[in-house]
Amino acid sequence: MNNSFNRFVNLDSTEERIINYLINSEEEDAERIWKLLKYNTRDALTKPNLTKKEKAKLIYRGEKDVSQSDEKRVFMQSYLEDSFVIQCSLIKIYIDSVVPQTHLISTVNVGIDIMSHSKTQVVYNDASDEIEYPDEYRPIEGEIMYKNRNTLLLKCLLSVLNGRDIAGVGMLQFNQQLSPFSQSRSGIFDNRQFNGSKNIFCFQTSGVSPV
Repeated sequence: MNNSFNRFVNLDSTEERIINYLINSEEEDAERIWKLLKYNTRDALTKPNLTKKEKAKLIYRGEKDVSQSDEKRVFMQSYLEDSFVIQCSLIKIYIDSVVPQTHLISTVNVGIDIMSHSKTQVVYNDASDEIEYPDEYRPIEGEIMYKNRNTLLLKCLLSVLNGRDIAGVGMLQFNQQLSPFSQSRSGIFDNRQFNGSKNIFCFQTSGVSPV
């Protein structure tokens, strides 16, 4: 009767802790994520970095006012209303599945969906200082002029989150040795105007306490 079991102590705060990590990260790729979410224009990467207050305003926290929810870009849920038609990019963070290895240890799979409206797919390379005249500009020494917004968001998320120790969550990994579900798959979401990818990160949890 002295057995212990996993109590998943911080499972219910996983999404918020990951979002807070993204808000507080000062990595260049983290700043790119927020600019791509806030600005739907092709020159999004050339905009100033957002303040923490500006980033927080993009997070959906259950606002019932439709006009307020239309301004949000980060959601802690797997589905949105079909009526959401704003031309923008979104990120959805949620628990996709929990797979127990033993009564003490489980692997948690976190879904991070990247979505962009079909009319916002292309962005200018932030290394280009001649984006005002794209027809006259040509890549120099292999520099890429255009990038796919969804691919860039995926690259930035992988760079910022893979292998990071997030307080209260643990080490978030993109790793099929830890979870066979960990991968990135392209798809269409909610309505056919949005497409992107479903990406599974994973971590192990062992919040043990007595029965």
